Amino acid sequence: MGEKDDILKFETREVLDREAAGWVARQDARALTAAEQTELDAWLAASTNRRASYERAKGLWGDLDDLAALCAEELEASAAATPPPTARVGAKVVAVAACLMVMVGLFAGIVTQPGPEDAQLARHVTAIGEQRTIALSDGSSIILNTNSDLEVLFDDKVRLIKLHRGEAYFEVAKDPNRRFRVDAGDNAVVAVGTAFIVHRKIGTVDVAVTHGIVELQQALLRPDGHETEDDQKDTNPGDRQEDRYWTSVAAMVVGQSASIPDGGGEIIRDKIGDMERVLDWTDGSLVFQGEPLSEVVKSISRYSGYRFEIEDKDLNSLRVGGVFKVGDVTGLVEALEASFGVDAEYIGEAEIKLSRASRES
Repeated sequence: MGEKDDILKFETREVLDREAAGWVARQDARALTAAEQTELDAWLAASTNRRASYERAKGLWGDLDDLAALCAEELEASAAATPPPTARVGAKVVAVAACLMVMVGLFAGIVTQPGPEDAQLARHVTAIGEQRTIALSDGSSIILNTNSDLEVLFDDKVRLIKLHRGEAYFEVAKDPNRRFRVDAGDNAVVAVGTAFIVHRKIGTVDVAVTHGIVELQQALLRPDGHETEDDQKDTNPGDRQEDRYWTSVAAMVVGQSASIPDGGGEIIRDKIGDMERVLDWTDGSLVFQGEPLSEVVKSISRYSGYRFEIEDKDLNSLRVGGVFKVGDVTGLVEALEASFGVDAEYIGEAEIKLSRASRES
């Protein structure tokens, strides 16, 4: 196994979409040379994320062709009309400008992500295997992990994030006048200026603090249905509900992690043993240090969409170590076959069967 520095740098969707758009534009202009086709085939074979970006780019390029035809129809229609000359020129300008604006907007969807202004009030969703960095208008940033969904809801009183699904790493810019909240179902993490990870799972929320201090809050049912003055202080502006209120349940400091059950219950707190390892996924890497194969394939499945079937049950406890690029199923399979005595069989497009390698030479 190689060291972490030997692992390919994680490619963001923005980078992949820009490269894919370049290939599609080149193909549209002319036939690729043999060398270019070989280069494209190798580029596509490197990851499923590249193939997905390429297919998106091809689909959007076809939409642009349709839009160009529509623009031509608009120009013909404006030329056929008979208003005064100055009006005809104005109509053409409007038609061209409108079409170009739509075309630029569509193409920008391939190569750009929302900027800070767009992130002030926006929803961000990542697909399986995708990660995204979001720059917020207050100077904070979010790294959104695979298969995740969150909303940014900032106003002049609170910086509110609603994590509907998945995991995110938050680096919070200090603003004493506006607390930074991350709501995850019945649980919330509140901070002023710090850094932490929130992972919303089924039934629980995991939190890890990598810098500073955060406050944990839970939504509890209000017995009488009436708000008190203290309730109003702890409740999110614009998100008050008559049947529940937010209350502080614990504080966490740097180096601590916690698992918080939905609907109240015991909060299980622990120390973060290896801070770098907790943050490995934010660099596009998965690091395993002797975890059982059953847990390793769960992690790989989360980032790739592949389903693994372990045929020989004793392989479940096989200890696996190494550094892998997020979503690099091929790299994992090759490592298992080369170093861990495992045979891998691809079944269909998204299933892999793992079995004990034959001892025959």
